[in-house]
Amino acid sequence: MRSSDLLGPLGNPLPLQAGKGYSFSVDLDPAPRHTLCFGERRAVASPIGPTTRIGGTMALSGNNNRLDWRRVVAVALAGRTIRAAGSTTPTTW
Repeated sequence: MRSSDLLGPLGNPLPLQAGKGYSFSVDLDPAPRHTLCFGERRAVASPIGPTTRIGGTMALSGNNNRLDWRRVVAVALAGRTIRAAGSTTPTTW
């Protein structure tokens, strides 16, 4: 059901768009204590419990299960940069 169909009868036909966030979680040592923003990579690293979430861009591509592999690769490459930034020695994933 579309959001406008659901909310229209209530007098508020608010249109919503489905979105996909591209991210993955890793164990980093040392892990960041706060969220770090890597603007040049369009990515962030956020501590979530015992792991670190590496997040990239969000895609507004409709309600489907298709992945944009360019975005998957971009987040993975950003993860390499983020991991190397927190390490005292160069690291390759």
